Amino acid sequence: MDNKNSYKTILKSTSIFGSVQLVTIVTAIIKSKIIATLIGSYGYGVYSVLLHTSDLIKQISLVGIDVSGVRKIAEENSIKSENEVQHNIAVISKLVLISGFIGFLLATTLSFFLSTIIFSSSSYWYLFFFLAVAIFLNCLTAGNNAILQGSSKFSQLAKSNLISNIIGLVLIIPFFYFFKIEAIIYVIILTALVNYFISNYFLRFLFNPDVKISFKSAIESGENIIKFGSLLMLLSFLPVLANYIVQIFIGRIDGLNEVGLFNVGIVILNTYVGFIFSAMSMEYYPRLVAQISDFKKLSSSVNKQIEISLLIITPILILFSIFSAFFIKIFFSSAFIPLVPMLDWAIFAMLFKAVSFPIGYVFIAKADSKVFVKTSLFFNFIFV
Repeated sequence: MDNKNSYKTILKSTSIFGSVQLVTIVTAIIKSKIIATLIGSYGYGVYSVLLHTSDLIKQISLVGIDVSGVRKIAEENSIKSENEVQHNIAVISKLVLISGFIGFLLATTLSFFLSTIIFSSSSYWYLFFFLAVAIFLNCLTAGNNAILQGSSKFSQLAKSNLISNIIGLVLIIPFFYFFKIEAIIYVIILTALVNYFISNYFLRFLFNPDVKISFKSAIESGENIIKFGSLLMLLSFLPVLANYIVQIFIGRIDGLNEVGLFNVGIVILNTYVGFIFSAMSMEYYPRLVAQISDFKKLSSSVNKQIEISLLIITPILILFSIFSAFFIKIFFSSAFIPLVPMLDWAIFAMLFKAVSFPIGYVFIAKADSKVFVKTSLFFNFIFV
Protein backbone atom coordinates (compact mmCIF):
# COMPACT_ATOMS: atom_id res chain seq x y z
CA MET A 1 0.00 0.00 0.00
CA ASP A 2 2.85 2.36 0.89
CA ASN A 3 4.50 1.48 -2.41
CA LYS A 4 1.36 2.33 -4.38
CA ASN A 5 0.90 5.57 -2.46
CA SER A 6 4.51 6.57 -3.17
CA TYR A 7 4.10 6.07 -6.91
CA LYS A 8 0.76 7.84 -6.77
CA THR A 9 2.33 10.84 -4.99
CA ILE A 10 5.16 11.06 -7.54
CA LEU A 11 2.77 10.81 -10.50
CA LYS A 12 0.27 13.25 -8.96
CA SER A 13 2.87 15.94 -8.31
CA THR A 14 4.47 15.30 -11.71
CA SER A 15 1.09 15.60 -13.43
CA ILE A 16 0.32 18.87 -11.62
CA PHE A 17 3.62 20.50 -12.50
CA GLY A 18 3.79 18.63 -15.79
CA SER A 19 0.52 20.29 -16.80
CA VAL A 20 1.93 23.65 -15.83
CA GLN A 21 5.13 22.88 -17.70
CA LEU A 22 3.05 21.89 -20.72
CA VAL A 23 1.43 25.32 -20.73
CA THR A 24 4.89 26.81 -20.16
CA ILE A 25 6.14 24.90 -23.19
CA VAL A 26 3.24 26.11 -25.34
CA THR A 27 3.90 29.72 -24.29
CA ALA A 28 7.65 29.19 -24.83
CA ILE A 29 6.95 27.79 -28.32
CA ILE A 30 4.84 30.82 -29.19
CA LYS A 31 7.44 33.18 -27.69
CA SER A 32 10.27 31.44 -29.56
CA LYS A 33 8.29 31.52 -32.80
CA ILE A 34 7.67 35.25 -32.35
CA ILE A 35 11.34 35.96 -31.62
CA ALA A 36 12.56 33.73 -34.47
CA THR A 37 10.11 35.29 -36.94
CA LEU A 38 10.31 38.95 -35.91
CA ILE A 39 13.97 39.40 -34.92
CA GLY A 40 15.69 36.33 -36.43
CA SER A 41 18.58 34.27 -35.10
CA TYR A 42 20.74 37.36 -34.47
CA GLY A 43 18.02 38.91 -32.31
CA TYR A 44 17.59 35.58 -30.57
CA GLY A 45 21.33 35.60 -29.88
CA VAL A 46 21.15 39.07 -28.27
CA TYR A 47 18.07 38.07 -26.28
CA SER A 48 19.73 34.84 -25.07
CA VAL A 49 23.01 36.49 -24.05
CA LEU A 50 21.19 39.17 -22.04
CA LEU A 51 18.99 36.55 -20.36
CA HIS A 52 22.00 34.44 -19.43
CA THR A 53 23.86 37.50 -18.13
CA SER A 54 20.85 38.26 -15.93
CA ASP A 55 20.71 34.66 -14.73
CA LEU A 56 24.45 34.57 -14.01
CA ILE A 57 24.37 37.71 -11.86
CA LYS A 58 21.19 36.52 -10.13
CA GLN A 59 22.83 33.22 -9.18
CA ILE A 60 25.88 35.02 -7.77
CA SER A 61 23.86 37.50 -5.70
CA LEU A 62 21.41 34.88 -4.36
CA VAL A 63 24.26 32.61 -3.15
CA GLY A 64 21.89 29.63 -3.29
CA ILE A 65 19.43 31.10 -0.77
CA ASP A 66 16.51 30.13 -3.02
CA VAL A 67 17.53 26.43 -2.81
CA SER A 68 18.78 26.30 0.80
CA GLY A 69 15.65 28.21 1.82
CA VAL A 70 13.47 25.41 0.44
CA ARG A 71 15.46 22.90 2.50
CA LYS A 72 15.21 25.02 5.68
CA ILE A 73 11.44 25.44 5.46
CA ALA A 74 10.77 21.83 4.37
CA GLU A 75 12.98 20.49 7.16
CA GLU A 76 11.34 22.49 9.92
CA ASN A 77 7.80 22.84 8.64
CA SER A 78 6.51 19.72 10.40
CA ILE A 79 8.36 20.12 13.72
CA LYS A 80 8.25 23.86 14.42
CA SER A 81 5.44 26.07 15.71
CA GLU A 82 3.61 28.43 13.38
CA ASN A 83 5.52 31.42 14.79
CA GLU A 84 8.88 29.80 14.03
CA VAL A 85 7.77 28.89 10.52
CA GLN A 86 6.68 32.50 9.94
CA HIS A 87 10.03 33.66 11.32
CA ASN A 88 11.87 31.50 8.74
CA ILE A 89 9.70 32.90 5.96
CA ALA A 90 10.49 36.45 7.09
CA VAL A 91 14.22 35.64 7.22
CA ILE A 92 14.26 34.29 3.65
CA SER A 93 12.23 37.27 2.39
CA LYS A 94 14.76 39.69 3.87
CA LEU A 95 17.77 37.71 2.59
CA VAL A 96 16.52 37.70 -1.01
CA LEU A 97 15.82 41.43 -0.75
CA ILE A 98 19.48 41.97 0.19
CA SER A 99 20.49 39.62 -2.66
CA GLY A 100 18.38 41.66 -5.08
CA PHE A 101 20.19 44.87 -4.17
CA ILE A 102 23.57 43.12 -4.53
CA GLY A 103 22.54 41.85 -7.99
CA PHE A 104 21.41 45.34 -8.98
CA LEU A 105 24.74 46.86 -7.90
CA LEU A 106 26.76 44.14 -9.66
CA ALA A 107 24.96 44.66 -12.98
CA THR A 108 25.32 48.45 -12.89
CA THR A 109 28.95 48.37 -11.73
CA LEU A 110 29.97 45.87 -14.42
CA SER A 111 27.89 47.45 -17.21
CA PHE A 112 30.83 48.79 -19.28
CA PHE A 113 32.81 45.56 -18.85
CA LEU A 114 29.85 43.33 -19.81
CA SER A 115 29.05 45.49 -22.83
CA THR A 116 32.65 45.15 -24.05
CA ILE A 117 32.76 41.39 -23.47
CA ILE A 118 29.43 40.63 -25.17
CA PHE A 119 29.15 43.28 -27.90
CA SER A 120 32.86 44.14 -28.33
CA SER A 121 31.94 47.74 -27.53
CA SER A 122 31.22 49.68 -24.35
CA SER A 123 28.45 51.64 -26.14
CA TYR A 124 25.72 49.29 -24.91
CA TRP A 125 26.44 49.81 -21.18
CA TYR A 126 22.93 51.26 -20.67
CA LEU A 127 21.34 47.86 -21.44
CA PHE A 128 22.84 46.45 -18.23
CA PHE A 129 21.38 49.30 -16.16
CA PHE A 130 17.96 48.18 -17.40
CA LEU A 131 18.93 44.55 -16.87
CA ALA A 132 19.76 45.36 -13.21
CA VAL A 133 16.06 46.05 -12.57
CA ALA A 134 15.10 42.61 -13.92
CA ILE A 135 17.81 40.96 -11.80
CA PHE A 136 16.47 42.63 -8.64
CA LEU A 137 12.91 41.46 -9.38
CA ASN A 138 14.06 37.93 -10.31
CA CYS A 139 15.83 37.57 -6.94
CA LEU A 140 12.61 38.48 -5.11
CA THR A 141 10.60 36.05 -7.25
CA ALA A 142 13.09 33.25 -6.53
CA GLY A 143 12.61 33.86 -2.80
CA ASN A 144 8.82 33.77 -3.11
CA ASN A 145 8.93 30.51 -5.05
CA ALA A 146 11.35 28.95 -2.53
CA ILE A 147 8.94 29.71 0.33
CA LEU A 148 5.98 28.22 -1.56
CA GLN A 149 7.94 25.08 -2.52
CA GLY A 150 9.42 24.55 0.95
CA SER A 151 5.96 24.91 2.50
CA SER A 152 4.64 22.24 0.08
CA LYS A 153 2.20 24.74 -1.42
CA PHE A 154 2.52 23.05 -4.78
CA SER A 155 -0.89 24.09 -6.04
CA GLN A 156 -0.18 27.79 -5.40
CA LEU A 157 3.28 27.50 -6.94
CA ALA A 158 1.86 25.77 -10.01
CA LYS A 159 -0.84 28.45 -10.41
CA SER A 160 1.73 31.21 -9.99
CA ASN A 161 3.95 29.77 -12.74
CA LEU A 162 0.97 29.13 -15.00
CA ILE A 163 -0.53 32.62 -14.72
CA SER A 164 2.88 34.32 -15.01
CA ASN A 165 3.66 32.52 -18.27
CA ILE A 166 0.31 33.30 -19.87
CA ILE A 167 0.21 36.98 -18.84
CA GLY A 168 3.87 37.44 -19.74
CA LEU A 169 3.30 36.05 -23.22
CA VAL A 170 0.22 38.21 -23.90
CA LEU A 171 2.06 41.36 -22.81
CA ILE A 172 5.30 40.83 -24.77
CA ILE A 173 3.77 40.03 -28.19
CA PRO A 174 2.95 43.68 -29.06
CA PHE A 175 6.44 44.79 -27.94
CA PHE A 176 8.21 42.47 -30.37
CA TYR A 177 5.67 43.16 -33.11
CA PHE A 178 6.07 46.95 -33.03
CA PHE A 179 9.65 47.45 -31.79
CA LYS A 180 11.41 44.29 -33.06
CA ILE A 181 14.97 43.95 -31.69
CA GLU A 182 14.67 47.22 -29.73
CA ALA A 183 12.04 45.56 -27.51
CA ILE A 184 14.38 42.88 -26.09
CA ILE A 185 15.46 44.67 -22.89
CA TYR A 186 11.92 45.91 -22.18
CA VAL A 187 10.53 42.40 -22.64
CA ILE A 188 13.06 41.03 -20.11
CA ILE A 189 12.06 43.68 -17.53
CA LEU A 190 8.34 43.24 -18.17
CA THR A 191 8.59 39.45 -17.77
CA ALA A 192 10.48 39.85 -14.46
CA LEU A 193 7.86 42.33 -13.23
CA VAL A 194 4.94 40.02 -14.05
CA ASN A 195 6.65 37.02 -12.42
CA TYR A 196 7.31 38.97 -9.22
CA PHE A 197 3.80 40.38 -8.77
CA ILE A 198 2.09 37.05 -9.47
CA SER A 199 4.35 35.09 -7.07
CA ASN A 200 3.90 37.80 -4.44
CA TYR A 201 0.12 37.53 -4.79
CA PHE A 202 0.15 33.81 -3.97
CA LEU A 203 2.70 34.25 -1.18
CA ARG A 204 0.44 36.65 0.73
CA PHE A 205 -1.87 33.75 1.65
CA LEU A 206 1.07 32.10 3.42
CA PHE A 207 3.01 35.01 4.86
CA ASN A 208 1.96 36.74 8.09
CA PRO A 209 2.78 40.47 7.68
CA ASP A 210 2.71 40.96 11.48
CA VAL A 211 6.02 39.07 11.81
CA LYS A 212 8.66 41.79 11.66
CA ILE A 213 12.40 41.22 11.45
CA SER A 214 15.37 43.54 10.88
CA PHE A 215 17.98 42.99 8.18
CA LYS A 216 20.63 42.41 10.87
CA SER A 217 18.48 39.74 12.58
CA ALA A 218 17.72 38.13 9.21
CA ILE A 219 21.44 37.78 8.44
CA GLU A 220 22.16 36.37 11.92
CA SER A 221 19.20 33.95 11.83
CA GLY A 222 19.92 32.95 8.26
CA GLU A 223 23.60 32.24 8.77
CA ASN A 224 23.18 28.51 8.10
CA ILE A 225 20.98 29.22 5.08
CA ILE A 226 23.68 31.50 3.65
CA LYS A 227 26.52 29.07 4.41
CA PHE A 228 24.78 26.09 2.84
CA GLY A 229 23.39 28.28 0.08
CA SER A 230 26.84 29.55 -0.87
CA LEU A 231 27.86 25.94 -1.53
CA LEU A 232 24.63 25.24 -3.39
CA MET A 233 25.34 28.30 -5.51
CA LEU A 234 28.05 26.26 -7.24
CA LEU A 235 25.38 23.83 -8.42
CA SER A 236 23.30 26.56 -10.00
CA PHE A 237 26.07 29.04 -10.80
CA LEU A 238 28.58 26.72 -12.49
CA PRO A 239 26.21 25.44 -15.22
CA VAL A 240 25.15 29.01 -15.98
CA LEU A 241 28.79 30.16 -16.04
CA ALA A 242 29.82 27.20 -18.22
CA ASN A 243 27.02 27.90 -20.68
CA TYR A 244 27.87 31.60 -20.63
CA ILE A 245 31.55 30.91 -21.43
CA VAL A 246 30.52 28.70 -24.36
CA GLN A 247 28.18 31.42 -25.66
CA ILE A 248 30.82 34.13 -25.40
CA PHE A 249 33.27 31.82 -27.23
CA ILE A 250 30.75 31.09 -30.01
CA GLY A 251 29.93 34.79 -30.28
CA ARG A 252 33.61 35.73 -30.59
CA ILE A 253 34.30 33.06 -33.24
CA ASP A 254 31.11 33.07 -35.31
CA GLY A 255 28.96 35.99 -34.11
CA LEU A 256 25.65 36.38 -32.29
CA ASN A 257 23.76 34.62 -35.09
CA GLU A 258 25.45 31.33 -34.12
CA VAL A 259 24.82 32.10 -30.43
CA GLY A 260 21.13 32.30 -31.31
CA LEU A 261 21.25 28.87 -32.97
CA PHE A 262 23.11 27.32 -30.04
CA ASN A 263 20.62 28.74 -27.54
CA VAL A 264 17.65 27.44 -29.46
CA GLY A 265 19.21 23.96 -29.19
CA ILE A 266 19.63 24.38 -25.43
CA VAL A 267 16.05 25.67 -25.10
CA ILE A 268 14.71 22.65 -26.99
CA LEU A 269 16.60 20.24 -24.72
CA ASN A 270 15.92 21.95 -21.40
CA THR A 271 12.40 23.22 -22.02
CA TYR A 272 10.64 21.06 -24.59
CA VAL A 273 12.31 17.78 -23.59
CA GLY A 274 13.66 18.40 -20.09
CA PHE A 275 10.44 19.94 -18.71
CA ILE A 276 9.69 16.64 -16.98
CA PHE A 277 12.68 17.05 -14.65
CA SER A 278 11.56 20.52 -13.64
CA ALA A 279 8.07 19.19 -12.92
CA MET A 280 9.39 16.31 -10.82
CA SER A 281 11.82 18.35 -8.74
CA MET A 282 9.07 20.50 -7.20
CA GLU A 283 7.72 17.69 -5.01
CA TYR A 284 10.76 15.40 -5.05
CA TYR A 285 13.25 17.69 -3.29
CA PRO A 286 11.10 18.53 -0.20
CA ARG A 287 10.17 14.83 0.07
CA LEU A 288 13.84 13.78 0.13
CA VAL A 289 14.60 16.34 2.84
CA ALA A 290 11.77 14.94 4.99
CA GLN A 291 13.11 11.35 4.55
CA ILE A 292 16.80 12.17 4.91
CA SER A 293 17.23 10.36 8.24
CA ASP A 294 15.52 7.15 7.04
CA PHE A 295 17.88 5.34 4.65
CA LYS A 296 15.33 2.76 3.46
CA LYS A 297 12.68 5.36 2.62
CA LEU A 298 15.27 7.57 0.97
CA SER A 299 16.59 4.74 -1.23
CA SER A 300 13.08 3.70 -2.13
CA SER A 301 12.16 7.27 -3.14
CA VAL A 302 15.24 7.61 -5.36
CA ASN A 303 14.61 4.26 -7.11
CA LYS A 304 10.96 5.04 -7.74
CA GLN A 305 11.84 8.48 -9.07
CA ILE A 306 14.34 6.91 -11.51
CA GLU A 307 11.71 4.42 -12.70
CA ILE A 308 9.10 7.11 -13.28
CA SER A 309 11.67 9.40 -14.97
CA LEU A 310 12.71 6.69 -17.44
CA LEU A 311 9.15 5.63 -18.20
CA ILE A 312 8.07 9.19 -18.97
CA ILE A 313 11.18 10.49 -20.78
CA THR A 314 11.82 7.52 -23.12
CA PRO A 315 8.80 7.94 -25.45
CA ILE A 316 9.42 11.71 -25.54
CA LEU A 317 13.01 11.11 -26.68
CA ILE A 318 11.94 8.64 -29.37
CA LEU A 319 9.39 11.08 -30.79
CA PHE A 320 11.80 13.98 -30.72
CA SER A 321 14.67 12.07 -32.33
CA ILE A 322 12.41 11.06 -35.23
CA PHE A 323 10.67 14.40 -35.79
CA SER A 324 13.36 16.90 -34.70
CA ALA A 325 13.53 18.68 -38.09
CA PHE A 326 9.74 18.94 -38.23
CA PHE A 327 9.54 20.34 -34.67
CA ILE A 328 12.19 22.96 -35.44
CA LYS A 329 10.26 24.16 -38.49
CA ILE A 330 7.02 24.35 -36.50
CA PHE A 331 8.41 25.84 -33.27
CA PHE A 332 10.92 28.22 -34.88
CA SER A 333 11.62 28.49 -38.61
CA SER A 334 13.55 26.79 -41.42
CA ALA A 335 16.54 29.04 -40.61
CA PHE A 336 17.14 26.91 -37.51
CA ILE A 337 17.38 23.56 -39.38
CA PRO A 338 21.22 23.47 -38.92
CA LEU A 339 20.41 22.51 -35.31
CA VAL A 340 19.28 19.00 -36.27
CA PRO A 341 22.72 17.29 -36.06
CA MET A 342 23.33 18.86 -32.65
CA LEU A 343 19.95 17.65 -31.37
CA ASP A 344 20.39 14.14 -32.82
CA TRP A 345 23.37 13.69 -30.50
CA ALA A 346 22.25 15.76 -27.52
CA ILE A 347 18.77 14.26 -27.21
CA PHE A 348 20.14 11.01 -25.80
CA ALA A 349 21.79 12.88 -22.94
CA MET A 350 18.30 13.19 -21.45
CA LEU A 351 18.19 9.41 -21.00
CA PHE A 352 21.26 9.54 -18.76
CA LYS A 353 19.86 12.58 -16.98
CA ALA A 354 16.75 10.56 -16.09
CA VAL A 355 19.02 8.41 -13.88
CA SER A 356 21.49 11.02 -12.62
CA PHE A 357 18.85 13.65 -11.79
CA PRO A 358 17.16 11.74 -8.90
CA ILE A 359 20.55 10.68 -7.48
CA GLY A 360 21.99 14.19 -7.62
CA TYR A 361 19.24 15.59 -5.41
CA VAL A 362 20.28 13.23 -2.59
CA PHE A 363 23.54 15.16 -2.16
CA ILE A 364 21.62 18.42 -1.88
CA ALA A 365 19.06 16.97 0.55
CA LYS A 366 21.87 15.54 2.70
CA ALA A 367 23.81 18.82 2.48
CA ASP A 368 26.82 16.75 1.37
CA SER A 369 28.80 19.72 0.14
CA LYS A 370 32.03 17.86 -0.68
CA VAL A 371 30.38 15.43 -3.09
CA PHE A 372 28.17 17.85 -5.00
CA VAL A 373 30.87 20.52 -5.26
CA LYS A 374 33.33 17.96 -6.70
CA THR A 375 30.79 16.53 -9.15
CA SER A 376 29.60 19.97 -10.24
CA LEU A 377 33.13 21.27 -10.78
CA PHE A 378 34.16 18.16 -12.70
CA PHE A 379 31.07 18.03 -14.93
CA ASN A 380 31.11 21.73 -15.88
CA PHE A 381 34.86 21.68 -16.54
CA ILE A 382 34.38 18.73 -18.94
CA PHE A 383 31.37 20.50 -20.54
CA VAL A 384 33.35 23.67 -21.31
